[in-house]
Amino acid sequence: MDEDVLRDLLTADPTNVDAAEALAKVLSQQARWDELAQHLLERVEQRGDQPLAQLYRRLAEVMDKHLGVPEHALVVLLEALSIL
Repeated sequence: MDEDVLRDLLTADPTNVDAAEALAKVLSQQARWDELAQHLLERVEQRGDQPLAQLYRRLAEVMDKHLGVPEHALVVLLEALSIL
């Protein structure tokens, strides 16, 4: 699906998990790591039915492996642990 369509779907319904996942996939496939990290942060705030722990794990992975900020990844994982 087109990225603009996915963003429009999320604007209309920020809790649309299918559109959120599809957009994350597009950003990942295009190696747009900063945008993916921002998208995942937004998903944490408006997660709908998506498990919060999964979002935190993915965000930490992007921060560590692709953005080169393992200290930020650690903070994200600690936050995830604090909510469990």
